[in-house]
Amino acid sequence: MPAPPAKVEPAKPRLIAAPEAGDVATIVREEAAREAGTLIVAVGAGWCEPCVAFHDAVKSGQLDQRLTGVRFLEFDIDRDRARLEAAGYKSRFIPLFAVPDAEGAPAASRSRAGSRVRGRSSTSWPGWARWSPASLERGRGSPYVRGVLRIAAALLFGLYFVLSQPLWFAGALLITAVTAPFDRRRALLHRYTCLWGGHYALLMPGWDVRVRGREHIAPGGVYVLCSNHQSHVDTLVLFTLFRHFKWVAKTSVFRVPFIGWNMTLNRYVGLRRGDAASIAAMLRTCRENLDAGSSVFMFPEGTRSRDGRIRGFKHGAFSLAVEAGVPVVPIVIDGTSAALPKSSWRIGLDRARLPIAVQVLPPVALADLGPGPTPPTCAPRCGRGCWRGWRRCAG
Repeated sequence: MPAPPAKVEPAKPRLIAAPEAGDVATIVREEAAREAGTLIVAVGAGWCEPCVAFHDAVKSGQLDQRLTGVRFLEFDIDRDRARLEAAGYKSRFIPLFAVPDAEGAPAASRSRAGSRVRGRSSTSWPGWARWSPASLERGRGSPYVRGVLRIAAALLFGLYFVLSQPLWFAGALLITAVTAPFDRRRALLHRYTCLWGGHYALLMPGWDVRVRGREHIAPGGVYVLCSNHQSHVDTLVLFTLFRHFKWVAKTSVFRVPFIGWNMTLNRYVGLRRGDAASIAAMLRTCRENLDAGSSVFMFPEGTRSRDGRIRGFKHGAFSLAVEAGVPVVPIVIDGTSAALPKSSWRIGLDRARLPIAVQVLPPVALADLGPGPTPPTCAPRCGRGCWRGWRRCAG
């Protein structure tokens, strides 16, 4: 008796990231010829709410039954605008979905009223009309009204942020005066500072801050905490860990009124970039803090990433952990680059909900990983094998 035919599962819809360079029509033709099935060109952006909702729906399997066998070749409107328009993929709104023809050009396309493409609103809809009372009344519940409400909420929050600084700093001064004689590590002051900085991240309109894996940082444990660095607001978000540590930060930050002064009260560690003496002093201070029972928090990239991608690590934090015999706790932060990009003061208000995730990973004992690469020597001066960039040559 012949075996029954195997049940063939329908192919689920897939998202394919388009290459960052190359002719769009050529890329589409090559992808269409790669395998059978329906190929659709999707144009969106990370700041577009409908685009993000569609992307999440596909990845979570909500559209498996409706879009069987469909592949979506994804382009980003901010990155790929010029080459998309050259290939005929034009739209005033995103997300844009287009079925390509045999030449890779759009044969049919449709944009589901979503977000207006950045840079087009001034020509397609006069600015005065967008904000006029009549327009707002007609568009109640529209993206424009929601945008106005988000901007108003952000302005109110900004006013609170500025006016509350002196009050919070006054509380820090009081705690320092009371606890300084017996709290040498400034543990209570740091807890207060976590509340001060963390509540801003939790109250900011539209931010949805989620912390996972906090249990990997044991209360009372001593670690070198290392995180990627995307934005100025990383420190506010990371205060929501509510664990004791000493920040390592640029000395210029310590001069910022109230916030920087509070960092001095907490005895956080200052650093001047590129200054060998300052780097050596920073590492000595960090070692003293670790020996005293305080964890140290460092950004091993050294500066913020412009595109959200993790840059190369400087090895000072890891060498410090080996010397002090303490584990490293890796921390991954994601979403803050959209909240406040590097070299910009434009707060991300394009979405009603901006997810910001902090993932704490299990501690890593570097001493258990075995020997690493041989440190470069500074011969012929002394030949001690100093790590350039964090320890000054003794020769």
